[in-house]
Amino acid sequence: MLTPGHSPNSIWGGLILRKKSIDLITLALKPTPQQQANLEQLLTEQQDRSSPNYHRWLTPEQYAERFGLSPGDIGKVKAWLESQRFAVTYVARGRNWLTFSGTAAQVSKVFRVEIHRYAVDGEIHFANATEPSIPASLEPLVLGVLGLDDFLRKPRTLPENPDSSRMMKKIFGWSGDQRRQNCVFMF
Repeated sequence: MLTPGHSPNSIWGGLILRKKSIDLITLALKPTPQQQANLEQLLTEQQDRSSPNYHRWLTPEQYAERFGLSPGDIGKVKAWLESQRFAVTYVARGRNWLTFSGTAAQVSKVFRVEIHRYAVDGEIHFANATEPSIPASLEPLVLGVLGLDDFLRKPRTLPENPDSSRMMKKIFGWSGDQRRQNCVFMF
């Protein structure tokens, strides 16, 4: 959906071409409440120096076994997408997301959304105008749908910190301004 912070004055609507390909749609998959509680506990233990799990990281396969969807549930989600004529392009090794592609017409029909064109800050984009809908049988497995738009997140730069600026200059020869230009966080 159109992200908050965009001025309504800079937006115009219009359905996009139904044949437009949307190539990288992600279905985020939902852990069970018990898996989520266990994951939060593990994350806490991995940061606790007194824990036997301190800095004991998991491989994607270990994560999948403990916190991901079962292979059967992954198969169910994948089969549903394929039955809707989407092309499943990748299943994460952690079994907590997968990607697929299809046309705007498919997305509109299957997820019950309208995909519109928007002009924002002088650029033309597309985005869903309403929240996507998931079949009730898949609601316990699906956390959300990402990639129904082509808005790119803007990088956030590091704030100025005099102590770290001196350290960066000493270690790397960078000034604070160069550090902000070279080190960005992507959310």
